[in-house]
Amino acid sequence: MADASLFRWQAVDSQGQLVSGQLLAIDSDNLLLMLTQRDLLPVSWKREKVWRQREWKWQHKTDLIRQLATLLKAGLPLAESLALLAEAIRMQAGVL
Repeated sequence: MADASLFRWQAVDSQGQLVSGQLLAIDSDNLLLMLTQRDLLPVSWKREKVWRQREWKWQHKTDLIRQLATLLKAGLPLAESLALLAEAIRMQAGVL
């Protein structure tokens, strides 16, 4: 996996509403591709943080998998479990 960056973005959806969010992407071209695949028209974007592969230690990976397994065993759907883990990681990183 290549290094990825966290991008904050704003885009216009198919109803003409301004929406915003965050995505991990390899570069701004990759970000724009992901947004257009979601039928969003990008308006602005900014690189917030670079996540280097070497920062993602084996212990982080195993902790994440164990947490995911616990949530799934508790009966939460996969999508909800992943969303909860993503939110927890953002909070730990100080990205809200």
